[in-house]
Amino acid sequence: MVETKLGIKTIIIAATFAIISNDLKSQSTQRNKVLEVGDTIPDIVLNRVLNYQYAQIKTSDLKGKKVILDLWNKWCTSCIASFPKLEELQQKFANDITILTLTNNTEEEYIRLKKNSKILKQSKLPFIVGDTVLFNLISPPAVPFVAWFNEYGVLVAASKGTSVTEQSIETFISNNPISHDYRIKSLDTINEIRYPELANYKNNDSIRYRSIFKKEQKIEYRPTTKFYHNRNEGVGLDIIDGSILSIVSFAYSFNDERNILTKNSNLQHLILPIKFDDRERWSHENTYTYILRLEAGKYFFNSAQILSCMKKDIAEKVGIVGTRKKIAQEVLVLKSMNSNTRRIYMPETEKPVLEDTKNGIYIQNNDTKSLAKTLEIKINENTSSRPYIRVIDETNIKGNINIDLTFKDNSISEINKELKENGLLLTKAQREIECLVLEECINANTITQ
Repeated sequence: MVETKLGIKTIIIAATFAIISNDLKSQSTQRNKVLEVGDTIPDIVLNRVLNYQYAQIKTSDLKGKKVILDLWNKWCTSCIASFPKLEELQQKFANDITILTLTNNTEEEYIRLKKNSKILKQSKLPFIVGDTVLFNLISPPAVPFVAWFNEYGVLVAASKGTSVTEQSIETFISNNPISHDYRIKSLDTINEIRYPELANYKNNDSIRYRSIFKKEQKIEYRPTTKFYHNRNEGVGLDIIDGSILSIVSFAYSFNDERNILTKNSNLQHLILPIKFDDRERWSHENTYTYILRLEAGKYFFNSAQILSCMKKDIAEKVGIVGTRKKIAQEVLVLKSMNSNTRRIYMPETEKPVLEDTKNGIYIQNNDTKSLAKTLEIKINENTSSRPYIRVIDETNIKGNINIDLTFKDNSISEINKELKENGLLLTKAQREIECLVLEECINANTITQ
């Protein structure tokens, strides 16, 4: 009898071990798989849900209503800045959608961040924190990132956080394709099967190379730029899902797309829109793939040769040439009013915080250059009728500051009222700004430098 009992115990233990092993294997597989458009979300327990009617939920509990899942991280200031807008959209479409935020930061990290964040203190959005399983299933290449699930739990789209608008939500509710969808597709190795144009060589002075430059739908989550060096295929460059401006900027070694100008009005569609709401649409309308290979075995990696070939291709395919020059522009200069900084506090150890709130700017332990950049965004975000206005920091304030600005609107006069209370001021001035000026190209064969 003892042997029989031991045998039964052994069988029970072995069976239990097998069940646990299979369960762990299933969870491991679940963790390693990345959801693609068309996949159904597996049933996952979300253990830490804040600002919600339940502290713990399962993904299966969310079926029956369309869900917009906003992925973010504690260091992403643009993620946090988007929460008030998401909250407004949730209130407007409360009967049709549920907006949830998701981060793999721990609850402790969230609480520490909330102590210094004006937006998080005021937000009523549900926050799923300390999650790794669902976060890794979606596997965002960058944040903010949004996963759109229909009422059956099927992932129907994945997009950047800026794509969540009234229009895109109405499209989502109507079961129509979301125009800002970033197709979740794997990009295979670039070769002549995918791009037959790469089989044809051309010449740029003494440089023999092959390339493609074509407009196409986005095939990756975000733009990818990488240099290529292969003994069999040659050296070169891959730019996948790049905007036309990013490709032109790269070719001319110019890193500020805000200061790319045009001489010809018919080239205006190539310029980055001033209004931020228009930029996502512009990005999708101006998405290109550019791939270049210098002839294999003949060239070592040489960036000058690559950029020369890029300029020739841009001239041939787009019909433009760029010239770098300094141009006098009207700008806004951020200045300090004598030593009057009575409300600006110089911090020592606080975590840096920069929040572009709905009605102002909230900064902790950040420099005045960050303040100037955020003011520039505020001033330009709701206008498309005038040229982009740069804000330049000339305060000469050393170290970091704390400042909390609240204003009625984004007009310069309203912003200055609040800045003056803090010993700061925006004034109009003329400054020489380095620009890249684009103009129509007549003869592409002359573009080699």
